[in-house]
Amino acid sequence: MQFITGFAAVFLGLGAASAASVTADKGNIVVTDEAGQRRQLTAEGRDSEPVLAPDGRTVAFTRTPSGAPSLDACSATGEAVPQTELWLIGTDGGGAKRLAQAHEADDMTAIVCDFMNKQFDIAGTRLYYETRAWTTSNAIRYVDPKSGKDAFFAPGNSLMVVTCAGSPYADHIVAAQHRYFVLGGSYDWFWLFDPTGKEVGPFGEEPPSTAEFCDE
Repeated sequence: MQFITGFAAVFLGLGAASAASVTADKGNIVVTDEAGQRRQLTAEGRDSEPVLAPDGRTVAFTRTPSGAPSLDACSATGEAVPQTELWLIGTDGGGAKRLAQAHEADDMTAIVCDFMNKQFDIAGTRLYYETRAWTTSNAIRYVDPKSGKDAFFAPGNSLMVVTCAGSPYADHIVAAQHRYFVLGGSYDWFWLFDPTGKEVGPFGEEPPSTAEFCDE
């Protein structure tokens, strides 16, 4: 199977301009500006996995609140996992708000176990993430940072958001999916989806090399 060609794209973190970088230090979110000045944004000691919005003005991160009940339905091993929350805060330290909270559900497209591999789209209007779901696959979801609306996108692993604004595939999603042959057996390929969730086409067993992108 041929890879999809014609990309003039990069993935998140390879070309997004920003005025700062973010990290987690001893459970707190810290932002560093272009001059190298550090500012601690949170002080809960329970925050991790920050990601900077494309405009460099806000940071999304995961928080594990103290005393929150564990989630029993989120682990294939039967072990309960900590309940986590998805938060947003300004790089000036203001406007902190909770966007979403992990929760159990009977429908696997509605369950939210965690907030892994967070990535913004180009305009910062969607924050995509992966959460544990099926035994063979995570679920890809996204949340609107302004409204807090959270939605299921597709089953998938190894989420990547195409973030080259000049590409015809801008804001498309690359994800690995576990699928089944008609006559038995299964395979795992990478696929491309448009922002509505419509399948565009396959890449094959391996994700595309970033060296192929933004050369035109």
